[in-house]
Amino acid sequence: VSQSRYSVYDNESLPSLNLIKKLLNKIEQTINENDSGIWEYRQRQQKHCSTALFQWAGAQAAFKIGTVLNNKELCDLAFKVICKASESIEKSYSEEHQSYLMAHESDAFDASNLLLITLNYRNSSPPLEKTFKCKAM
Repeated sequence: VSQSRYSVYDNESLPSLNLIKKLLNKIEQTINENDSGIWEYRQRQQKHCSTALFQWAGAQAAFKIGTVLNNKELCDLAFKVICKASESIEKSYSEEHQSYLMAHESDAFDASNLLLITLNYRNSSPPLEKTFKCKAM
């Protein structure tokens, strides 16, 4: 993607960038909290793999935006969230089952974890930081 299409903007003051940074900060603040998961189990609060995957995917998108705009601050923040989300996802992996399970310390399988394939998690985590214009962290 050519940066020329963004040349009319001041990359530091875009309202959209502020929103992306706020969202990344909110993810970072809440990343270790239990939730009801994608299936909204009201009685079962856990650290769900699918929640971490969506956090990872959002941070990946933010990292790409930061790269296109050559915004190191955004890249650094996104990379930090990517790493935390990846750590959380990996805590859902079971050596015994050779599979990602519903949540940390869970024995239940979860169809939503097929999104790990769709979102290309295994082939792009951590991001290919060596190939990006703005070095993260």
